[in-house]
Amino acid sequence: MLTPEFKLCQNDQYVVITLKLRHAKISEVEVYIDGPEFRFYMKPYYLRLFLPGDLVEDGREKASYDIDRGEMVVHAPKANQGEWFDGLDMLTALIAPPRSQQWSRPSIEEIGGSDHATF
Repeated sequence: MLTPEFKLCQNDQYVVITLKLRHAKISEVEVYIDGPEFRFYMKPYYLRLFLPGDLVEDGREKASYDIDRGEMVVHAPKANQGEWFDGLDMLTALIAPPRSQQWSRPSIEEIGGSDHATF
């Protein structure tokens, strides 16, 4: 899978995600919006973002594709109109899952025991 080139901006009502898609088959686009998570999938592209605020899928969402520029623009509605999302220019931070969702290394703990093993 390829991560498409993308940029974000916002206004009072929407977070606007612009995606560069060189070889787009628009009939196969999937967009998922749930709380702070935004997912976009279209072979061979996949993008998953974790935004600093919540989005909502309520019928106001919209997308358009400019075939000459090879760009798709997705308007994802904010759950709280007027809320300002800080850090939308920190693209690598938006791709990484929040710390609460990141895998942690398993810890190994010795349970019970003695210093000598018997078989």
